[in-house]
Amino acid sequence: DVSASSMLATVPDQSHWNN
Repeated sequence: DVSASSMLATVPDQSHWNN
């Protein structure tokens, strides 16, 4: 899904998300 990819790309800090 392009939308999902874009969302992950726009995420400022995926690190804190993983936590």
